[in-house]
Amino acid sequence: MRWMATRLAAACLIGIASMSACGFAEAGSGLPPLPAMGPSLRKTVAFQTGEQPGTIIIRKNEKALYLVTGQGQALRYQISVGRDGFGWTGTVKIASKTEWPQ
Repeated sequence: MRWMATRLAAACLIGIASMSACGFAEAGSGLPPLPAMGPSLRKTVAFQTGEQPGTIIIRKNEKALYLVTGQGQALRYQISVGRDGFGWTGTVKIASKTEWPQ
C-alpha cells in the first residue's frame, strides 16, 4: 500500500494523476475532501545534481522525494517508504502523460 501511495504522490506532483485521484475531492463528488499538503511537508532545499529540472529523485534512506527545480535547488517532500524487495530500482523515464481515468 505504501508503495502505491508513493507512486500516486509522485504522479500528483508531476501532474499525471488528476486532482481527485490525489485526494482532493471535486465539489459534489460525494468524496470527503482531504486537507491540502501543509508547508511543513514541502521545503525548498539546496540540491546539487546533474539531472534536468522536473526530474523526481526518491532517496529511500532519507524518506524524501526531491523535485529538481534547477539552479542547485529542489522541492523536498517527506514520504513513506516500503520494505526492500517491494519496489523498483534504477532510472525510469516517463514516456507520456495522460489524464486518468479517461
